[in-house]
Amino acid sequence: MPAIGALLIYFLSDVAITERLTGPYPWWKQVLLGIPLGLTSAWGAKYIIDLPKMSTTKHQADAMIAGLNLNKSEMVFLSLCAGVGEELLFRGAIQGLILPFSPLLAIMGSSILFVAIHGYLNPKAGKIAWYGIYLVGIVAIWGVLSEEIGIFVAIVAHFIVDVYLFFSVAKEAEKTELPLFYEQEAE
Repeated sequence: MPAIGALLIYFLSDVAITERLTGPYPWWKQVLLGIPLGLTSAWGAKYIIDLPKMSTTKHQADAMIAGLNLNKSEMVFLSLCAGVGEELLFRGAIQGLILPFSPLLAIMGSSILFVAIHGYLNPKAGKIAWYGIYLVGIVAIWGVLSEEIGIFVAIVAHFIVDVYLFFSVAKEAEKTELPLFYEQEAE
């Protein structure tokens, strides 16, 4: 994903890739803003996932993630890859390419596309769509801040949300003795 994002920016954008990556604020200020933004976003996501009406969906998601059998280092690595790669593609490239034509379409379009690709806006998915609607709002906020402050805000926030949710699932799996690896039963 980061390669696709970088290539799109390089070949299709009037903005240099270095400018798209650095943003108007220094990287360390972007990181400092990304941390509380990520934590707040993660807490909101966890709140929605833990609602009683989401219990079946939560159990399915927990089982799927636990089935990956990831250790903590792998969870952090995957979260870093997703944060960097997905934000470069969606905020850096897709949003950045549409922005000159329509800022609203750029931010909302890339946010809806991002959440839809993850499967959270599928009308057949049931209650998970509520989580998807929340995510569209959160990701749109990341999109605005990415433009106003810099892309590292979105990268850090995304990374923190993924790490937080991965670790929450792992902790839940330990408490409920959810198997960390699922084998298909012989028929």
